[in-house]
Amino acid sequence: MTDIENLVKLAAMKKVAFVVNSLIKEKKKFLKDLKRATDTYDFIEFLCHETSTSKDAIKISESLAKTNIDCIVAVGGDGTLNEVVNGVTASNFEGLICGLAYGTGNDFCKTLPFPSSISELVEWLDVGYYKQLCVGKINYQNTDGDATQRHFINIADLGIGAQVVQRVSKDPIFINASLTFTKAIIQTFLSYKNQAVKVEADNWLWEGKINSLVIANGKYFGSGLCIAPDADPSKARFDIVISGDISIRDYLKNIPKIKRGAIIKHPQLFYKTAKSIKVSGVESPCGIECDGEFLGTTPVEITLADQKINFLTKKSI
Repeated sequence: MTDIENLVKLAAMKKVAFVVNSLIKEKKKFLKDLKRATDTYDFIEFLCHETSTSKDAIKISESLAKTNIDCIVAVGGDGTLNEVVNGVTASNFEGLICGLAYGTGNDFCKTLPFPSSISELVEWLDVGYYKQLCVGKINYQNTDGDATQRHFINIADLGIGAQVVQRVSKDPIFINASLTFTKAIIQTFLSYKNQAVKVEADNWLWEGKINSLVIANGKYFGSGLCIAPDADPSKARFDIVISGDISIRDYLKNIPKIKRGAIIKHPQLFYKTAKSIKVSGVESPCGIECDGEFLGTTPVEITLADQKINFLTKKSI
């Protein structure tokens, strides 16, 4: 294919909207790169929308999804991508979704790579290869005790993970995201007590005390911990990892193995799969987070959403 044919192919379909988390550290660099891209790729219409408040990206993406946008790009971390996914899911968007990793926690891009720059994004759009990804749907109680629904693209987590993300959200933005999460995990472990829950999946039951219960659509969470090495968001199932009544010593001892994506052999660690699960607290409500944001508490029901999203990726993936 000639260069002229490539330009014609790109010009036929490209209207790209960036949903930018206004708190990202490298916002000036991104805006400078966007200006350069606008001048270079004048056959593509680039739109840029910055968030101003929490959950703003949901509203922005929902509005964009009702227009003739070809691709919506989340510029930030996992939380920004989560909000974009919630927005487009609400509008049944049939275009492409993508991400540019500029956030504190960038875990989903370790499961499915993002383009490293706007110019690489244009190259991927030229090829036009995408994967249809499943999206998780959570019904839970928010902090006011009201029944609420939220979608997630990467991981939902009950137990200690919910307390960790609460602690991370209160910290300033650190240069090293991994240190931020490790610090939060250790601090939370010092005060956290394993909680008793009952888990009802579509094909199994489990009851006992948990350190954490991970419902994984993607492989990584906690800034690089490969908690669910077999997870695949293109498959219609969740990988479930139950860390039962384990100690801080056991957890810390196995962090290097988790980072490598190893399956941990431990009498209180269980790997399962499910298409839907219900979780209830036995003695008291248990907290839940998804994609790095604290949501609320049990009772929780997690299922696969009816709608899938078209996620832009490399042809070789």
